[in-house]
Amino acid sequence: MCFQINSSDILEGKLAFVCGDNEYSGVKKVAGYVCDDMEKVFSARPNVVNSKVAKSIVVATINVSDILGDVVIDVSDIEGKRECFKMCQSADGCTLYIIGSDKRGTIYGLFHLSELLGVSPFVDWLDVMPAKKDVFNLHDADMITSKEPSVRFRGFFINDEWPAFGNWTLHHFDGINAKCYEQIFKVLLRMKGNYLWPAMWTGRFAVDGPGLLSADLADELGVVMGMSHHEPCLRHGEEYKYLRGKDSIYGDAWDFRSNREGITRFWEDGLKRNGMYENVITVGMRGEFDSTILGENATLQDNIDLLRDVLVCQNQLIKKYVNEDLDKMYSNPTNWYYMQKVSNAIRYNAAAATNRFLEILLYRQPSLLPSVIPSQYVQGADRHRYNHFLGRGKSLLPFQYHDKALLLLKDHDLIMDKPWHKNHKGLLR
Repeated sequence: MCFQINSSDILEGKLAFVCGDNEYSGVKKVAGYVCDDMEKVFSARPNVVNSKVAKSIVVATINVSDILGDVVIDVSDIEGKRECFKMCQSADGCTLYIIGSDKRGTIYGLFHLSELLGVSPFVDWLDVMPAKKDVFNLHDADMITSKEPSVRFRGFFINDEWPAFGNWTLHHFDGINAKCYEQIFKVLLRMKGNYLWPAMWTGRFAVDGPGLLSADLADELGVVMGMSHHEPCLRHGEEYKYLRGKDSIYGDAWDFRSNREGITRFWEDGLKRNGMYENVITVGMRGEFDSTILGENATLQDNIDLLRDVLVCQNQLIKKYVNEDLDKMYSNPTNWYYMQKVSNAIRYNAAAATNRFLEILLYRQPSLLPSVIPSQYVQGADRHRYNHFLGRGKSLLPFQYHDKALLLLKDHDLIMDKPWHKNHKGLLR
């Protein structure tokens, strides 16, 4: 038995995506994206509806959607897990089910269907159009249950975005705004990623949406937002430049010693504004524009004492405005981490810790060869070293260069589970 998708059924309205009324709005939005993908393949676009039709692609998130009704499907293999999905079909071949363990799991399942249809993650970026089809059959071999990701946060950092990325966004979206980030979120989720550090040279993610539109969209689509390595408490470095001044409530000095009240207020307002979203919160402090924080004459002890005071203050703010149970936040990776960059020299000898992350620089040439990245990723995952896997580049093109090798996307044997065999090279395509 197979589930058949054909252009005539789509044109006649006999095939549609079915989402329950209480399904996540982000899941419904992604179902619409997949409808757009199918139009590229079949030259006909299905609709997203809330009741079954002759041939239905039923989309449901466990414990959220009631669209399954009395249909009995064994979801015990994904229930309670992170970011998993199950694709199966009815006995009569008239219904395809895409069921997610959570919001991201359902979204990954939807984009997996696009992948099966031959749609590239970069379909909206590089004019990589899928081959046209009149008919496509999904067979039993295509009905899969995905594995739980072995690395919790997987994504990229748009760093040093000018001139390449910045000029591109001006041309297409009038700037780095929510319209721009919608395209970035789509390619990230297509690649089974879930985590983004936004552009930060001149960008203010929580301001440029305009307003919180970009942050709201990230939350709707299940994208976890972080800030760069020097942007604590959900405030962008660029924000302080525009808000500082002698009459500002935030003071006029990025200095925790001379302007403690103003800097504390700056961090406090960032947590009050964005703390309700799913974030990884950076803590600590450093000087503006890659400068030293205390000056050249400061001693090591001076810096230690300053950072200790900064962290105590930030912990108090996070406890007040995000989660009063700091112990739970430290131990539960769904909340936040102290961020620590792991160098090549200490990567394999460092004590296992849940807050380490693997960062790969992707500018003109990668900091790691594509053939080396899988073993780096696997060794970190096998040792439970990395909960963050972050590609860093000035635009999206370097991420396309790595495609499978960067492992932010479709290779389920690596990204979606730790492999227990040793021949990692065989997983590269």
